[in-house]
Amino acid sequence: MNRIVYMVLRHLPIVPYWFWKIDHMGKRPDQYPEQERYDYLRNIIKTINQNGRVTVRGYGEEQLPKENGFILFPNHQGFFDMLAIIDTCPKPLGVIIKKEAANWILVKQVLRLLGGIPMDRSDIRAAMEVIKEMAKETTDMVIKSVDAFVNKDLELARWVINRDDVVDDLFDSFRKELIQKINENVKNGEMATDMLMVAKYFERIGDHATNIAEWVIYSITGKHEDE
Repeated sequence: MNRIVYMVLRHLPIVPYWFWKIDHMGKRPDQYPEQERYDYLRNIIKTINQNGRVTVRGYGEEQLPKENGFILFPNHQGFFDMLAIIDTCPKPLGVIIKKEAANWILVKQVLRLLGGIPMDRSDIRAAMEVIKEMAKETTDMVIKSVDAFVNKDLELARWVINRDDVVDDLFDSFRKELIQKINENVKNGEMATDMLMVAKYFERIGDHATNIAEWVIYSITGKHEDE
């Protein structure tokens, strides 16, 4: 904690400008693309770390997919976690944050810049945001799998297959979240079961879209993708 205070104090003269710029860009997502917003924040974090005499080393960047999305499940240790992750990850990251922290000064602005989602961990219905994200992903998969079939588009079919991992990861994280909420309050059990079934249906829709994409590839190449 002392190191973080030191890092902040070293940059006090420029912090007001950074704050204004983060707020400005976060309110104008149509004007500033996601990568541009993320790169601006990342450059700030790199500057803070460097001037704070903090060296961050990342390993395994080559494991990140070059296309499509991914989900990180960090072992949350403290305030410095996000500084380290953003410093080392070149691809834009969104975050899910506890609702009670979402309105903290600067946290609120950074959350908006990253397109993050605040979640009320005491309200199981807040998990609906994850289901909405699954619905968006699976809808995109179905549309693109049909487009791949109609247009005999090999690359689009492969995109759909790769995207299935994103939906699977969303489902797994959602299931773990619901289990935690049931453990916290057994009264959440009935609603959690209903929501888990909805999430499972979306996960299965993603699987069906993947099956379509796999048969598109087979119809073009005469081989299944895993052969």
